[in-house]
Amino acid sequence: MFNDIVSIEKQHKNYKLVRDTIGHSAARTLLNEVYNSVKPIDKDFVVQFQSNGFDSRIWELSLLAAFQEQKFSIARAHERPDFELSKNDKKIFVEAVISNPAFNEQIEDKMDVIKNIPKDGFEKFIYELRNESTIRIAGALFNKLKKEYWKLDWVAGNPIILAVEPFHHSLSHWLSDSNLTGYLYGIENNWHYDDNQNLNIETFEITEHKSTDKSIPSNFFNLKNSEYISAVIFSNSGTISKFNRMGKLKNYGNSDIEMIRIGNMYDHNPNASTPIPFQYMVGKDGPIENWAQGISMYHNPKAKYPIDRKMFPDFLHGYNDNGFYAYVPRFYPYQSETHIMIPEKYRNKDSR
Repeated sequence: MFNDIVSIEKQHKNYKLVRDTIGHSAARTLLNEVYNSVKPIDKDFVVQFQSNGFDSRIWELSLLAAFQEQKFSIARAHERPDFELSKNDKKIFVEAVISNPAFNEQIEDKMDVIKNIPKDGFEKFIYELRNESTIRIAGALFNKLKKEYWKLDWVAGNPIILAVEPFHHSLSHWLSDSNLTGYLYGIENNWHYDDNQNLNIETFEITEHKSTDKSIPSNFFNLKNSEYISAVIFSNSGTISKFNRMGKLKNYGNSDIEMIRIGNMYDHNPNASTPIPFQYMVGKDGPIENWAQGISMYHNPKAKYPIDRKMFPDFLHGYNDNGFYAYVPRFYPYQSETHIMIPEKYRNKDSR
């Protein structure tokens, strides 16, 4: 995947980062391993991976690894949807999708965005980013719904999943899926602590979602033909950092490179209203990461072909059936960042 077949001026900046830096040597090895684990169906996969389709291809490879980990057989007989999964004589089709920035909009550098956030305006910034993210993700899902995959001969009569990850903003991976669940089910939550310090959550229906310049109707699972979409998968961790950490756990790459993972995780205390911060050295302490970690699946209450959550035992599973509830893994990160530590002796040298 890292033999250049795209001209330098068309190469994605993150492709060049992974190809050229010693800090991503573990990811480089693991990406090739996952890519070669199944027969490629798309002849343009590597071209897109090296150029303008880098983010979507990373997301697909991350899903591929997760589905293999969940013990699915994966067929590549058709170009669409992206995955045909088989287990226990049952088939499930999955189409991967990402949210993109607006047409001709350039994604700002992450550090530049952070530096320009006013100290007294952080909450407002996050609020606007969350609303904008909901609009972008909704648009990505709606465009896939219009493809009507259920009409394909090889798909008809089987569950379909849309798997989405946000890539429309340099900080979109900071956000959890709380706004997405509101869009999927047309709900919103308010919470407060009563006089006895017990957490009370009130759920109510909503009809729309608004950003600064746009509004959309809520409740994806109530749209026409949405009954053919059995569930929506979400993750904000199908990234290069994920491949780097997982590669490190396999002892791939340069052994002198260390990685620290910092983030926030779900608190299983039923009275908790905020997540728990975590930090650990990858491969040295902390939980042993798997591919399913950080992936959630939200089930359609009106699905024509429901999916048994036991088919994906390591995912978070969310439902809205007389109220929203979820089955959450023991360690479930809402978001995280990975800091790569490179010894001085490797600085400013050929990374490979």
